[in-house]
Amino acid sequence: MVLLMALLGITLGAIYIQATALAAEVVAEGARAMYLGFFDAMIDLSFIVMPLIVGFVAGFGESLPFLVCALLLAGAGMLFRLKRI
Repeated sequence: MVLLMALLGITLGAIYIQATALAAEVVAEGARAMYLGFFDAMIDLSFIVMPLIVGFVAGFGESLPFLVCALLLAGAGMLFRLKRI
């Protein structure tokens, strides 16, 4: 379990750094602080909201949270592709 938690920390650290760099890269310099603040606030909010959503959805089936996550990621990818900041 300790090894898995260490792996989780490494992967989340790598993803967070790359996502922040991507957000800083695509946003215009004048609006960068506002968008990075919003980006960080959404990540912090997800630590509170997502366990509640996943716990609720898991009541309908063990694989359903993974399907919901895949749909949310696909939707976010489409939004990112359709709208450039």
